[in-house]
Amino acid sequence: MKFTLEPIYLITALIIAVVLGISCQPQPVKALEKDTDYYDHTLNLETTLSEEKQQWQQWAKEEWEKEHSNLQTPLTAEHEAEIRERLAKGVR
Repeated sequence: MKFTLEPIYLITALIIAVVLGISCQPQPVKALEKDTDYYDHTLNLETTLSEEKQQWQQWAKEEWEKEHSNLQTPLTAEHEAEIRERLAKGVR
């Protein structure tokens, strides 16, 4: 009796066909109607943030407002000179 690889090829082809048949199913219509940010990354950012992260952001915002009010941090003389130089050139 001679050993051939034909049965192995057939089994491999059958396994590949089954895997492709399962994984390449068409999308159901209901799946296409869902609101996702797959194409629009600006959809309601708050839903993607965890509750803990929202709490940390709220805490940081309150801390910032307590320390700095709604003002920008004070500029150093170097930064102010750089800003004035860039404004004189017309560069923003």
